[in-house]
Amino acid sequence: MDDESEPAKQLRVTFVHPNGRREFEPVSKKRLILSCLVPGVSISRLALVSLGS
Repeated sequence: MDDESEPAKQLRVTFVHPNGRREFEPVSKKRLILSCLVPGVSISRLALVSLGS
């Protein structure tokens, strides 16, 4: 894994609603948002890494 995707580790699901909507761990969600604000970072790449694809 390279430095670009390091901060965006996989998001942890804390709860799944009956309608399928997922809630994520606040700490990992905040880390992902901060990673998206870094200039030059690929948002699509962060999304793939954070969802475990």
